[in-house]
Amino acid sequence: MQKFNINDLLPRKSTFDLSIPDKTFNLRPCTPQDLISLKDMDIDIEEVMKNPISADVCKVVLYLMEYEDAKEFKKIELKTINIETGEEEVNNIGGYKLLMKLIASLKEHLEMFLALLNSMGFSEKVIGEIREATLNPEDSQTKTPIKKKAKIRKKTKR
Repeated sequence: MQKFNINDLLPRKSTFDLSIPDKTFNLRPCTPQDLISLKDMDIDIEEVMKNPISADVCKVVLYLMEYEDAKEFKKIELKTINIETGEEEVNNIGGYKLLMKLIASLKEHLEMFLALLNSMGFSEKVIGEIREATLNPEDSQTKTPIKKKAKIRKKTKR
């Protein structure tokens, strides 16, 4: 992937889908003020970009989500069964933690991350390269062949 200039970023609206609520979510374009606000919340956007599968990605996504979509992540009462005791547990969960619970697969998490990159202004070409390298690694140009070990026959004494 080629280097990019921060001035080349053109933030734009983007979307991603989650299968559990079966809904498309909209992210608004990321502004310089958003980056400042995230920094004030102790979210280092450069670190977030280094780890696409993280709670911080969910925090940034929820921060950039359009209000009507973000309302899906209001605090709710979530009932679960304790796997050790078999007893029912009731927890109140909302915000980015609820978003994390609704992500059904690694693919959905990566698509959400790519939508975040889009809303930050990364080009479709760069996002396509990342998508290809992460979701289809066997088709990627960065594929390195796995060398098979040669079979060694042991000589047996007769």
